[in-house]
Amino acid sequence: MPNRPHGVGSKYGPKPTPIVAGIRQARTWDDGAWVTLIGWVTGPYPLFGSRVIYIQDGSGVGIALYLGSGTWPPMKQGQSIKAAGYLRTRNGERELYVRNSWLFAFEDQIKVLPPTSIRTNEVNDSTEGALVSLTGRIVRLESNAIWIDDGSGPARIFFRTSLEFEMPKVKRGQVWSIVGIVGEFTTRGSESKGHRVLVRFESDIKLINKQNEINDLAPTATSLPEDLITPTLEPTETDIPTPTATRKP
Repeated sequence: MPNRPHGVGSKYGPKPTPIVAGIRQARTWDDGAWVTLIGWVTGPYPLFGSRVIYIQDGSGVGIALYLGSGTWPPMKQGQSIKAAGYLRTRNGERELYVRNSWLFAFEDQIKVLPPTSIRTNEVNDSTEGALVSLTGRIVRLESNAIWIDDGSGPARIFFRTSLEFEMPKVKRGQVWSIVGIVGEFTTRGSESKGHRVLVRFESDIKLINKQNEINDLAPTATSLPEDLITPTLEPTETDIPTPTATRKP
């Protein structure tokens, strides 16, 4: 008995081969699902720190990839990647936890994906992880973020300190066009979900109209520290992802 091989997926046996799934389908599975995702890089390292990048596939749906050990290697926007890991939810955001560098591989194929045009009130769970574009009037200022509104409801546009440029000098009343990735940062003490659009490059932002600007640069709100992050824990492993119709709240 001690010499008998352990079954695949058992406590001491080899892990099962992760199921290859589309990002749209994988986002509906429970945390802990062991899965392989294939997509193109929309948020390359080191825009969002040493551990997090964003990818998207042909469905227009994206997701964050968190590297558990080490840092991501140099990469290009639009580069093809195949990564295996466990689905989890961290600070409200779905992501694939990639334990180490053995579980991902880049290919030379480059495909720069265009952003999906949305309204400002569509920065929510339905677009989380996706590369989007939106246009609106600035209605609120923070030290590292602005809020724009196209009439459908305000959206927060966030500028991380890890970016290679500073947030532009903007004024309330100006109309700006924004391209970025929808992310979420919702802590236990948050009064509402913290969805925001993460700007990537200086070319992602463009002034459209300043005709009705208000001559006031003072922030109207204080931003939360972006490093206030809950501890990073490895997700509980599961053998096979369990598809569900919709993600549990």
